[in-house]
Amino acid sequence: DGVGFHWYMSLEDALIVHPGHMLRNAHADHPHHYLLATEACEGYLPARKGPFVGQWWRAFKYCYDIMEDMNNWAVGWVDWNLVLDLHGGPNWKGNIVDAP
Repeated sequence: DGVGFHWYMSLEDALIVHPGHMLRNAHADHPHHYLLATEACEGYLPARKGPFVGQWWRAFKYCYDIMEDMNNWAVGWVDWNLVLDLHGGPNWKGNIVDAP
């Protein structure tokens, strides 16, 4: 048994803050249940909506999120939008985002 989690944070500035303490607390409270990261994307905030081809800082934030999840008791990481076209689609919701 376990739980899936995801979050969206404003990471548009240079300061990256990961809520790993929440994962550590969840693991401490329920050590026999797994934690699985289930979703992530870039380009969801209005000021930076959609894909920015060649902007590797977004890939850096993706990698940072994956590593921090895994370093804080996540057993895996699932990406719902691994492959998108150059326009940020298609997806069922119609929200145009980036897939670094």
